Amino acid sequence: MKLLNEIPEQECIECGYRMDTASEMRGRSVPLPGMYNICLNCGEIGVFNDQMIVEKIPIESVFHVEAILLREYIIERGKFYTK
Repeated sequence: MKLLNEIPEQECIECGYRMDTASEMRGRSVPLPGMYNICLNCGEIGVFNDQMIVEKIPIESVFHVEAILLREYIIERGKFYTK
């Protein structure tokens, strides 16, 4: 299974950190357009567009994204289970 996906070389939308590969949080698949991205340097959350370039997400989506990421983190650590 391919765990890293080459993406166009680009800089973080917040801190300028250079990136050219990405992986899915759980390592089960490669990122796709529309999936969220977290910068490993500053933690900024973005979203991949159709060309796999990370863009800022609308402010109204930020709280939803943070809730999803927190839920995923907790599930990975086994703190609670979903049905």
